[in-house]
Amino acid sequence: MQDLKLSDSFLTPREGYEWTAHMININAGHNPDILEKCPPLKGYAALVAYVRKYQEQNLSLSEAVDQATQRCIQEGYLKAYLLKKRSEVKLMLLTEFNEEAFVQTIKEEGREEGRREGREQGREQGRYLSLQSLVEKAVMPLAEAMDILGFSSSERAGYETWVKTNKNI
Repeated sequence: MQDLKLSDSFLTPREGYEWTAHMININAGHNPDILEKCPPLKGYAALVAYVRKYQEQNLSLSEAVDQATQRCIQEGYLKAYLLKKRSEVKLMLLTEFNEEAFVQTIKEEGREEGRREGREQGREQGRYLSLQSLVEKAVMPLAEAMDILGFSSSERAGYETWVKTNKNI
């Protein structure tokens, strides 16, 4: 058994927000006393174990789920439920077993979004540095440099206010 604390999921835990869950491993070979007392839980554990077993035999996930479902029905695990909700169970298992791939995809999308934002920030910073350089070196007046660098009216107003406040240009 493993204790999971709600406060562990926060970057900055706050006092008064505590809740503890006791996580129990119900995979095959673990906590058989609990599984014997709860037939639906035992059936679910068997279904998952069979899916894993069939995947180890190089069946696709979809085929493994189909084989495991059929075997559970034959052995009487979750029989009525599986006969009634077979497609929903398959969808849930396909989603659950692909969680690692899903997490990896989300991470990669996040990295790509971060790269894109970084490039945008770099370009934006470059525009401001170019503007500052052009004006400081008296190559051209501020308004003309802003025209050439494509500053919008709201960017112009903000930058002109900043320049007047900081008197850098």
